[in-house]
Amino acid sequence: NFKHAYGKFVFDTTVVSLEPSSDPQSGGTIVLAVPQRIGVVQRRSYFRVNVPKSLRVHVVLWHRTSHRSSEERTHTYAEGVLMDISAGGAQVVVPLRRGAGDPAGAVGESDFRKGQFLGMRFTPLPYEQPLMFNAQVRNVLPTADRTGLCLGLQIVGLEASDEGRQVLSRLANVVEQYHRLNQT
Repeated sequence: NFKHAYGKFVFDTTVVSLEPSSDPQSGGTIVLAVPQRIGVVQRRSYFRVNVPKSLRVHVVLWHRTSHRSSEERTHTYAEGVLMDISAGGAQVVVPLRRGAGDPAGAVGESDFRKGQFLGMRFTPLPYEQPLMFNAQVRNVLPTADRTGLCLGLQIVGLEASDEGRQVLSRLANVVEQYHRLNQT
């Protein structure tokens, strides 16, 4: 087995040969036969799924702080699109603010930072009740095309109350629904 990115890859194989290195400080190369099957074990606490391509799930984010300055607007929010979700976190892409014609809820590059707490609301499937909870920013990265920010969010505080545990249960059901939709 070996670890790479967010997964642990497990497989059975045989060693075909050992090739020594010309550098005495390195250990050389182990040549393996191609395994018949490779399994992936997620290293996350919860199973994460992509939002089905047939859906476009809009997300509203707002800053959670008790240290608001008097000049700061009280209704500052950002709008984005949910990319993937688990019962423990989510990935949301928000558009970057570029000019006067930008969509409502677009953000500047410095509007989010690692460790920041946010409120988050989205409707998982059309005609369902929205889900609303708090999350902490774990990662802020530009999208590949540099038109948005990709926010890695960790959902926080749901285990602390009965209401929070109900939201957590709904999140787990949403993950399962998205997984089934992705399979069809």
